[in-house]
Amino acid sequence: MANKQLARVSQAVTVKCKQMVESGNLFCSSVLPEFDGNYVMMKQCQNVMHTAKNKHIAKFFTSTKVEPLTNTEVKEDDENTDVDNTEQSKPIKPVDPVIICVYVPIDLEDKLSAVNWFKSVTNVEPESLVLLDDGVFVYGMVYDEFPFKYQDLLVSNSYALVKKLGLYVDLEDDEPMYDFDDYNDYDNFDKDPNYID
Repeated sequence: MANKQLARVSQAVTVKCKQMVESGNLFCSSVLPEFDGNYVMMKQCQNVMHTAKNKHIAKFFTSTKVEPLTNTEVKEDDENTDVDNTEQSKPIKPVDPVIICVYVPIDLEDKLSAVNWFKSVTNVEPESLVLLDDGVFVYGMVYDEFPFKYQDLLVSNSYALVKKLGLYVDLEDDEPMYDFDDYNDYDNFDKDPNYID
C-alpha cells in the first residue's frame, strides 16, 4: 500500500477516534469510508485505533467499497434483463464485502467483550483476533446484496446493543438521532429518549 494512502487513511481514523473520545461515550460505532472496504488497510491502521489518547474507547468500525461501472457495463446490464429495474442502471456496483473492526479495552471486556460485540451484531464468527496487554481487537467481514445499506445497519444494531446494555451516554440535542424502527433486532428501544417511534 502506498505510504501516502495509508497516511491519509490514518489521519481520517485519528479524526474519527478523536470525535469518539469527545462524545463522552466509552462504546462508539461508526462507518469509516476511508478504509474503502480494504481489510488489509484496516488491520494496518490498528496502531492508529489504539493510541494513548483513544485506547480507552471501545470501537466498532465498518466499511465497504464500490467500483464504478463503465457505460458499456451499464448498457450490457440493461440489455440482459427483461425487467425494468432502475437499480441495475445505477453507476455503481458492489464488489467487496463489508469489513468490520471491533476493539474493546481490557477494562471494559467484562461489560461487553470484543468477540461478543462482533458476533451479536454480525451473526458471524470473526476472521481474526489480536490480544494486546490492554485490549482486544477483532476483525472480520460479512457479505450482503446491499453492502452500503448493510454497513449502516451494522452500526445501527451496534448502537442498539450498547444502549440495551446500558453502556450508552445520551447525545446532545443537536446531535443526529438514529431511527431503529426498521431493524427490531433488539427490544426496549422505547426506553431511550433518542429512539424515534
